Amino acid sequence: MDKKTNIALISFAALLSASLSVQAQEPEWYVGFGYGQYKLEFETDTDTDFDDDKDALNIFFGGKFTDAIGAEIKLYEFDDAEDSNLQTELEAASIAGIFSAPIWDDRFEIYGKLGWFFWESELETSIIPGEPVTEEFEGDDFFYGAGIEFGFTDTLDLRLEYDRMELDDEIETDLDYASVNLEFNF
Repeated sequence: MDKKTNIALISFAALLSASLSVQAQEPEWYVGFGYGQYKLEFETDTDTDFDDDKDALNIFFGGKFTDAIGAEIKLYEFDDAEDSNLQTELEAASIAGIFSAPIWDDRFEIYGKLGWFFWESELETSIIPGEPVTEEFEGDDFFYGAGIEFGFTDTLDLRLEYDRMELDDEIETDLDYASVNLEFNF
């Protein structure tokens, strides 16, 4: 593992340990899935701009350790994006701290997310027809997000959220992901 990954895992463990030590209640565990749209933008070394909007799915597992602090692990399934003669495949996962504030009677809350985003990407270009050139990239980067959660019942919530990832690699990549999610509490 590289230095960034170690720092991310240590930070996540510290957040989890701190939240467990201040907990005033039993942890509330949850699992969920969602659908969303993502926007991928970057510029290559040859000054080619890449910009595409595609669908994405996600599944997640997490825990709320207090009314205000939680942690979550999420896996993403991004559709392949393409623009002119470039195509990219992206796979990712994230870990995040969730910081929430109830707005109304435990049925409506806003939250913010800070975490680490782990990703792999394959970029294919077809400058000469029939002879694609493929490059692979991978990394892990800080990300942030925000959302609104509506509680339908004690066991079912609806989440609307937006995440922003800035992937630092040889090409600076911006990834914006807006999603609708169902969360099942147990």
